[in-house]
Amino acid sequence: MLATMKDDPAGKLYAVKVIKKSGLVDDESLEHVLSENRVLQTMDHPFLVKLYASFQTSVCFFLSFSLHSCLS
Repeated sequence: MLATMKDDPAGKLYAVKVIKKSGLVDDESLEHVLSENRVLQTMDHPFLVKLYASFQTSVCFFLSFSLHSCLS
């Protein structure tokens, strides 16, 4: 999914990866999602998307990626 921030006059695009918790059938699947989050937090390369934010609700995990480094 693509999203923009409400109060951003520049209208920067962000990619949002949504992972439903109900789809994580075992502890190993959950660990993969948490590992992905940890790895993406440490990545910093001009040819890769940058993790902007990650958060969760009672139903889903969300990973938000800044696309501005890829598109500029």
